[in-house]
Amino acid sequence: MKTLSRFFSTIAILLLFPFGSLAQGPENVIPVPSEIRLGKGTYVWQDAPDIRIRRVKGMAPESYELKVDEKGVTIKYSDNAGEFYALQTLKQMTCDGKIKTIACCEISDSPRFPYRGLHFDVSRHFRSIDFLKKQIDAMAMFKMNRMHIHLTDAAGWRMQIDAYPRLTEFGAWRPQETWKEWWNGDRLYAEEGSEGAYGGYYTKEELRELVEYARERYIEIIPEIEMPGHSEEVLAAYPELSCAGEPYRQGEMCIGNEKVFTFIENVLTEVMEVFPSEFIHIGGDEANKEHWKKCPKCQQRMKEEGLADVDELQSYMIRRVSRFVESKGRRIIGWDEILDGGLAAGATVMSWRGTQGGIDAMEMGHDVIMTPGRYCYLDHAQDAPFKEPESIGGYLPLDSVYVYDPVEPSMPAEKLHHLLGIQGNLWAEYIPADGHAEYMYWPRAMAIAETGWSRPENKDADDFRRRALSALDHLKGEGYNVFDLENEYGERKLAQTGL
Repeated sequence: MKTLSRFFSTIAILLLFPFGSLAQGPENVIPVPSEIRLGKGTYVWQDAPDIRIRRVKGMAPESYELKVDEKGVTIKYSDNAGEFYALQTLKQMTCDGKIKTIACCEISDSPRFPYRGLHFDVSRHFRSIDFLKKQIDAMAMFKMNRMHIHLTDAAGWRMQIDAYPRLTEFGAWRPQETWKEWWNGDRLYAEEGSEGAYGGYYTKEELRELVEYARERYIEIIPEIEMPGHSEEVLAAYPELSCAGEPYRQGEMCIGNEKVFTFIENVLTEVMEVFPSEFIHIGGDEANKEHWKKCPKCQQRMKEEGLADVDELQSYMIRRVSRFVESKGRRIIGWDEILDGGLAAGATVMSWRGTQGGIDAMEMGHDVIMTPGRYCYLDHAQDAPFKEPESIGGYLPLDSVYVYDPVEPSMPAEKLHHLLGIQGNLWAEYIPADGHAEYMYWPRAMAIAETGWSRPENKDADDFRRRALSALDHLKGEGYNVFDLENEYGERKLAQTGL
């Protein structure tokens, strides 16, 4: 049983708002629990509700049991995350304490997948720490447990690195506020503090605070440092790391240059000092490999290492970085392009160009996170594009996100333990404002959350829509800018622009 102080802190979580009088059970909970058994009668909250909480050995990680009877509430949990998720369910059932009378029921619940993630692109447009904390709160409510932060890309470097101050003095700033204006212009960078400079970066202290904020809500933050491509800002600040040796000539690091590996190891050392996450994301996507074909240093590296082509050259880099990260007790994740030229031992693949890359990685014995663009890229319009804010294009409504199942019939059963879970991604090229980003996440991130947590046989699109409408009302009341699902234009001809 809990100590008194822990007991009363639990009660405090549930008594944030004045009570109402409407009876409610688990019918609105997102994600839908594994098992629900409805009882008879109700429990009426007192000024100090009777909540009995007990840890139980042998339960699966993150799982819990919640029972409401006429005498009070009993929670059994596997670990601290399981206790936290039980309280999230109870908070949803009571509308954060607004509902005074709740229906008697029993809930047994555990996650389908251990990885339930949401991605934040803070490079294309910088987001405040307060914005990220706000999204962490919503993620926690829906039992998501991984926040993937895309900290670096051509549009701006966003983390303080002591060994390389020019990354934030210069590589974090640009003359144009929107990515679109910058990308369609000269793609130059600006000095910090110069007139009109747009951008920003996080200090290590700010990021440590964010990591702790997330940890208290059982969310692990996974940092992404892009390499070898999407690195224009790095090469503008430190041009000696490029094949050309000059700024504004390319976006790919020179794999033949030993200084590049010194840079990467120094940067990742500082990153890992701030982020205690199991995974470090190293990108690996969309590199233009033409420079390496003409670079004497890269060609010499290929000759010395016996590499047949530039795909194998990139694979050499990823393998070397992977060994370094593993020497620090961590693991790398990369986008599915890291399969090209051979997959580094121990690497986890984030499959975005469809699902085949993930399936191939699983068959080779590698862990996989599914995030196919067709279902999980939230930067596509979620309603008829003519009525929506600007986006990258395409059409991905809530129902299309919800129907995706990461487990495909072609996946061998003996390899399914390598399928860690699912992630929703929001790339921010066309999403400059925080409120616009929030609008794109909610409610579609709820669908990602339910797919990651709930058993597929318990999922029902119509019922999910009903529950999502209720959850959106709650989020709006908490100050979130959310999509107007109730007035969705929907599956009409003008909405069918396709992906």
